[in-house]
Amino acid sequence: MFNHTMVYDGFGPADLRQACAELSLWDHGALGSRQLGGTRLSLGTGSSYGLQVPWMDSTHEERRLWQSLLERPCEWVDGLLPLRTNLAPRT
Repeated sequence: MFNHTMVYDGFGPADLRQACAELSLWDHGALGSRQLGGTRLSLGTGSSYGLQVPWMDSTHEERRLWQSLLERPCEWVDGLLPLRTNLAPRT
């Protein structure tokens, strides 16, 4: 389990509807590093600020958690998401 707080300045509530937070988990060893998986938190609309973008492809669970965050500003929102083994854009 990980418990880390990240703070981003300069984003307004409207910006969060256009944003995507990509979190990835890596294994760093003596012989190299490898990505174990990740998740993308967004509304999953496929677009950001009117432009089509491949990375705005959140799963149903990721979208639901992001929506909960948007609906509860300044409150803690707990969630549990499976890691995607591949963060290549879903088509």
